[in-house]
Amino acid sequence: MSIHDRCVRRFQILGLFLLATSVCLSSGCAQRITAAGAAEVASLAPRAASPLFDPALADALLESPDRDRWQKPAQIVQALGIRPGMTVADIGAGSGYLLPYLSRAVGPKGRVIAEEIQKPFLVRLRKRAAELDNVRVVEGTAADPGLPPGGIDRFVLLTVYHEVDQPIAFLRKLRMSGRSGSRLAIIDFDAARHGYPPAPLGHELPESSVIAEARAAGWLLNEKQEFLSSQFFLVFQPTIVGRAKSTSL
Repeated sequence: MSIHDRCVRRFQILGLFLLATSVCLSSGCAQRITAAGAAEVASLAPRAASPLFDPALADALLESPDRDRWQKPAQIVQALGIRPGMTVADIGAGSGYLLPYLSRAVGPKGRVIAEEIQKPFLVRLRKRAAELDNVRVVEGTAADPGLPPGGIDRFVLLTVYHEVDQPIAFLRKLRMSGRSGSRLAIIDFDAARHGYPPAPLGHELPESSVIAEARAAGWLLNEKQEFLSSQFFLVFQPTIVGRAKSTSL
């Protein structure tokens, strides 16, 4: 990335921060966003997003027979405190690997939103959702997951955050869709962990970058889970809790 591109990226990030600040102040937020916060956003080093995962590799990798052994999906759901009746958004749901676990956890009175932007994955997700009564598929965009405001209890980004091109703006979109007490889980590969399976080249990022970007977007690190050997598992809570009107899903 050239020096010019880096400067443009930083000004874009700062502009998004100032826009969010004006919205917050006009709506009577209790917390004051300071100039120090703006400086933090502007100082974040821009990073290049990884290429989107190739749907043609889904069966071999995302649906690999041994994935449950190292991904521990049931333990992920338990660690997030997902309860019957909740609404959970699986962001970048891909082939729908996590959907059966989320569906069982929220029960018949809950709802799972499977968000995805790639057409081949959307086809697979709709077929999978047809077998699960409480799953709805949503087609998002790279910049906007297309979720209604104030309707989500848990957001899950499983090995997808490294593909997000504008992470701070994207995480702000998620925050606006969260209910009071919502949580955001970001699980992804970090080459520094040296676990199994090894982080795929070009599809990993440092844990510290995620924490900094989330903080700039209004998400505070709430806890870390350490049972995934090659992936970090970070859980965030919103630092500014708005009362967005819940919308029917």
